[in-house]
Amino acid sequence: TDDNPATRWGAEANSRSAWLAIDFGDERAVRSALVDEAGFSRIQKYELQAQVKDGWQTVATGTTMGANKEIRFLAPVKAQVFRLNILEANEVPTIAEFQLFE
Repeated sequence: TDDNPATRWGAEANSRSAWLAIDFGDERAVRSALVDEAGFSRIQKYELQAQVKDGWQTVATGTTMGANKEIRFLAPVKAQVFRLNILEANEVPTIAEFQLFE
């Protein structure tokens, strides 16, 4: 989320699934997301989710990410916390950028 191509997030060693979340601190209406694996095309299955009450609501699903994957929602999703839930990867998941847009 830092818009810096020199930094990246990585899951625990030897993992093939993981998640990372963005907490806005208050509710926002999000219309789209951008995820960038920046040369490490490891994700094979994912869900983009919003925390609604005490659970997670899946707002988008897919198989691969790659570089600068834009995910548009059918309608704006209102939530404070969103997460990228990586369900399957062929190597340790690593993300260069995860951004959400109103």
